Amino acid sequence: MTCTDHFTLSDEFVEQIIPQGMDYIPEMIRTLINLAMRIERQAYLGAGPYERTPERRDHANGYKPNTVKTRAGPTTFRVPQARKGDFRVSAANGR
Repeated sequence: MTCTDHFTLSDEFVEQIIPQGMDYIPEMIRTLINLAMRIERQAYLGAGPYERTPERRDHANGYKPNTVKTRAGPTTFRVPQARKGDFRVSAANGR
């Protein structure tokens, strides 16, 4: 894996950070973690939303809330689920 010094934030994030300042960082972290979990579920399923593939292992089955205590206060994440119940987020698997 190559280390890079180039980090890019979308204009949408920058526009939200500027007026709210550092108070917006917990929301950014929540958004990033939720997105990472959704991408991980999609990789596990073997197909994107509404996509039919021979590699599909399971089907998405919504989200469940999970509140975690952080330094910035309690943060509620949307943990993705799969129908068969075999999907677990990496952190839950101890990776």
